[in-house]
Amino acid sequence: MIRCFCLLSILLIFASACSRADYSPDKYCYYEGEVSSLRQSFLILDENDVILETGNEILQKNQPWRDFFYKLLNLNETAALQRFAARERITLLVAHADGSGTEELFSGCLPLFSMKEIQKIKEDSSAISIFAGTDKLSEIKDDIKDFEKLIGKALFDVAKSISEASKLSKTVDFIDSSFVQSLGGNFPIDNSNGLSRVVFYTSNPGLQPGKTWNNRGLARSEGFAMALDAGVNLEGAEVHLVGPKGLTRSGNQQEFLSAFFLGSKSELKSIVSSKTLPKSSPAPIRVNRFVGYVQYPESTKYPVKIRLATDQNGTLTDSWLILERGHTPYIPITGSLTCAELFDCSYTAKGDGFAQLLAVSDTKEPTFNGDLPFAGARTLSFKIDAEGVLSGFVEDIKLDIENLQDNRFYINLQLNDTASF
Repeated sequence: MIRCFCLLSILLIFASACSRADYSPDKYCYYEGEVSSLRQSFLILDENDVILETGNEILQKNQPWRDFFYKLLNLNETAALQRFAARERITLLVAHADGSGTEELFSGCLPLFSMKEIQKIKEDSSAISIFAGTDKLSEIKDDIKDFEKLIGKALFDVAKSISEASKLSKTVDFIDSSFVQSLGGNFPIDNSNGLSRVVFYTSNPGLQPGKTWNNRGLARSEGFAMALDAGVNLEGAEVHLVGPKGLTRSGNQQEFLSAFFLGSKSELKSIVSSKTLPKSSPAPIRVNRFVGYVQYPESTKYPVKIRLATDQNGTLTDSWLILERGHTPYIPITGSLTCAELFDCSYTAKGDGFAQLLAVSDTKEPTFNGDLPFAGARTLSFKIDAEGVLSGFVEDIKLDIENLQDNRFYINLQLNDTASF
């Protein structure tokens, strides 16, 4: 059962503004030899959705976003492990309404353990320590309370310091909106702390009131153009947009936003109401990075990178092919890996979109041209040998490209343990 985290947190704020001296937000980032999470989450609150509070007042208009973050970050239920990896780093930020970027409200690693880890903790604890409340599990429970306290305080304080006068006009152009500005500049994306997930709470992702597009192609074309102009690079993040009433999907707005995020080197996974928690991809348990080249027509080679992240079932999650040609497009890779050993893997694709994901057709029928990566080819095939060499090709049965060997874009890459893309 979900606790009344909102009320509890507020009471804790007034009862004590400080957590215990032996707890720090980074305590579980590198914890007693336990495996660190391979994913991190950036949770962003749009300041435009925050109403100024004075003194100890708590406005009902601020409850939708508070309730969402409290529910998302409730660690006192087993479903928390469906939302977060054990000891996942979270960074809570506010996106300033004046377009000046983001400001960190909290950052730390969750005091969260898998069910298997919890069982081992119980088995290793003595009856005396459990009775006295000095066992490791009791310590974790106390740390969860301190975590709740710090999150509650951050979400309480943010409404005390906003400037209503700084909020930009709702008619500002998309590229100049505080939504877009918050994703560039000082946004702290850094994959060295894990692959990135972004959950953005906003009632309006930079769109002017009533903004629509007559067809899918126009929406996607403008979305990619806006991404290019904005220069946002989210480094392969998965993105979820959350609104108090759910963001509109009409008028090809979702097509525009999907293209904008793909052009910003990320993937828009969901648009949901704040009453519904976004359904994320499973957290990866293994991430491998490969660097090499792809063969284009007339013996032209371009650098290419591939990131393969797999969950416990071998399903690919947050995986990408990055082609260093033109504007360096990021192409999502979906499917699964089956490995005999650490490597010696075969890839099974899911779907047949691949490079078509970057197309701007009015319909969902495939289109092919030289401006698309791999000319829009829809099939990626590869294998990884025992030495970490990834070899394969990109092709399409509808493509016939002059001076391209076997009508395939051959790729050859080598495992790179030091890369961090």
